[in-house]
Order: sequence, then C-alpha cells, then structure tokens
Amino acid sequence: MHDRKLMRHSQVHILFVEDDEDDYLIVKDLLSDIEDTTFQIDWVSEYDEAKQRIHPHRYDIFLFDYRLGRHTGLDLVRYVRTIKSSSPCILLTGQDDRHVDIMAGETGAVDYLLKSELTASGLERSIRYALERRNAEIEREILTEQLLETSRQLGMAEVAVNVLHNVGNVLNSMNVSATQLVKFLHESHTDDIGKIAKMVQAHHDDLAEFLTQDSQGKHIFPYLAKFGEHLATQHQAMFEEIQALTKNLDHVKHIIRAQQANTTSINHSEPVVVSELMEQALSINLSPLSQHHVKIVRNYADTPLIISDKHQILQILVNLIRNATHAMIENPGDSHCLSLTIDQSPEDHRIQLSVHDTGVGINPEHLTRIFSQGFTTKPEGHGWGLHSSALAAKSLQGTLHAFSDGKGQGARVTLDLPFIPVEVHAS
Repeated sequence: MHDRKLMRHSQVHILFVEDDEDDYLIVKDLLSDIEDTTFQIDWVSEYDEAKQRIHPHRYDIFLFDYRLGRHTGLDLVRYVRTIKSSSPCILLTGQDDRHVDIMAGETGAVDYLLKSELTASGLERSIRYALERRNAEIEREILTEQLLETSRQLGMAEVAVNVLHNVGNVLNSMNVSATQLVKFLHESHTDDIGKIAKMVQAHHDDLAEFLTQDSQGKHIFPYLAKFGEHLATQHQAMFEEIQALTKNLDHVKHIIRAQQANTTSINHSEPVVVSELMEQALSINLSPLSQHHVKIVRNYADTPLIISDKHQILQILVNLIRNATHAMIENPGDSHCLSLTIDQSPEDHRIQLSVHDTGVGINPEHLTRIFSQGFTTKPEGHGWGLHSSALAAKSLQGTLHAFSDGKGQGARVTLDLPFIPVEVHAS
C-alpha cells in the first residue's frame, strides 16, 4: 500500500531546475503571489546536481527549464519516470516550439509553459491541475491495490470453499464406511470362539462323547461351519469398505494437492477406466440413495481405457450424483430412479457421462444459470458444486450440459469430454 500522503495544496514542495537566476527569481515571485498555498522551492541550476536531488517522494512537483546546457528538461522528465516517481513535471521554455510541446507530452510532462506568458494565476492553475491529476492517479493506484488484494483474498476463499466442498462430499462417504466397519466388528461374535474353547477344555477327558452326545456339544461343529461362512462374508465386506476408504483418502489427498498447485500447469493425466470412476462416485453417494430406496440403473457402453485426469472427472461425477440425490429427496414420491449412462463417439474421440434423476427438475430460466458461481435454488445451498464442476470440466477441455422438461420432471446433466485412447497416447 502507498505510504505517500495525498497533497491537498496547502504546502507544496518544488524542485525548480533553471540555469538562469533571473528566471528563477521571476518564477519565485509569481509563486509568492499565489494565495492559500505555501511553496517551498529548492533551486538547482545544473543538470547533474538536479539528478542527485531528484527523489521519488521528496518533492510534490518538478519545474524544469527546457534548456540546460548540453541537456534538456526532457532528459530530467525521462529520469523522473525511470525512478518511478509520481510527482508531476512541468516544462518551462523561452521559445514557443510545437515540436518540443509534443515531445514534452510524449515524454511524460504534464504541462508546457512559455516563460514570456507566465502569470501567477496561470502558474497556479498549471500546478493545481498537475497535483490534482497526481492525487487522482495515486488514489487510483491505491484503489487498484485494494481491489487486487480483495481479489486475492476472494481467490483464496474460493479455493478454500472448493476444497471444503469436495472434501466434504468424500468425508461423508468415508464416515459411512467407518461406521460400517465398526458395525462389522460389533457383529463379529468372536467372543463365541473363546466360549467354545472353554467348553472343549472343560470336556477334555470325554471330548468325543461331549461333541456327539451332549445337547450343547453336538452343535459346536455346525455352529463353527456357519461361523466360518459368516466370517468369510464379513471379512470380504470389510475388505471392500477398506478399499473404498483407501480410494477416498487418495481422492482427498489429490484434491488438496491439486489446490496447492492450482497456479501451475502440472499434468495429472493417467490411464482411466471411466466406468470405475462412475462406480466410485456412486459409492461415495450410496448411503443417502440406499436410505431413500432409489433405484439405480446403469447404461455403460464399452469404452476404451483413456488418458485423462481421473480425480477431476471423479470430482465432477461426485457432485452430479450428489445433486441428483438431493433433487430426488426433495421431490416427494415413493419411487425414484437414478440412471447413470456412459456413451462415446469414437469418430471424434469424445465421451459422454450422464447422470439422470427423477427429482424436482430445473426451471427453463435456470438452465443457463445453474453453472454460475453462487447460483442455487436450495435454501441452504451455496451454488458451488455445479460451478466448481463446470470449472473442472473446462480444465479438461470439456463441457457440462443440463437438460430438464421443467419443475417436477427430473433432470439430466451430461459431462462431455474429449479423450485420448491409451493406445493412441502410447504410440
């Protein structure tokens, strides 16, 4: 931020560079006739000394004579500009020369005055206009810096919202997986093994008779067989939940890593199985879909292994399925259906991933706005999910399209992407 004060003309500090003392005294007298303003004048007669005295913030205004021996006042104007001083320069000359007048303006002087026509009022007006212009420029620079700082902070906030939104989606699914794992552990009944071991130990001497004749003992082998099947099924379910947790953790790490490097052009492309991404996005949103008994229909065309940024695509699909889920929950009805479609256009190497719901639908006037930042029809929404998805699609050189027949008619959102088949990429 600028530390310079905006001069309001009550006192003006001037560096006057003039090699003729009589001209200096004339200008000094004219300045003394100006009311309501005190002028502090430093007079320098030589070019080299003037360059030593010039400082970006020491003077409010510079008055330069055009003729300064082998140099000119234009050379000093150029020097003032090289040191990034905002103090205005006024050029004084003894001869009316249009060419010099034009050069003065092109070089950066704010005015060009003929000594023979100088008056107190004319000099005061030139200085006043120059200082007002300088103050306006400083105020504009300060405002620009404030706007840039505000934009930077908004940008940081936008990044934070993006991270929180996308990580939040995944954390919901991770919480469901963790809850499910705890449930599996509570239902594992492993303490029954200890009870059986104690029973067997107690009948160490008559074990055969106990296992075949006793009312409790003869149920041990059938129970152990069923218990083994139960453990195998449970372990498989736990393994799948742990796999989901691992994938989701990887996605969270990628979201954070991508935002940390969001100003770079790092390429995160890798081989992608699109159907697997759709299934992972579905699993992240599966809990509310199951709770509301939403039927899921898959229409997956055979698509090749492609090269793309899988986490960007996954982030988009998670948001689309999440929005579709909320739209169906908000639309009263006993039966809802979520249709997931994967299609491709081999001739132009494009792939379409669609999420079609039977939810509240989209009003026609909203179809062109739903991807805009901040737009939402939800009472507690922030309008970030679809906007961030549209930005992600754009970074993949793709587009998002929304379709709906209107309120209560459901909606379909399609991610249209160009893709590179792995075999083409490898060649």
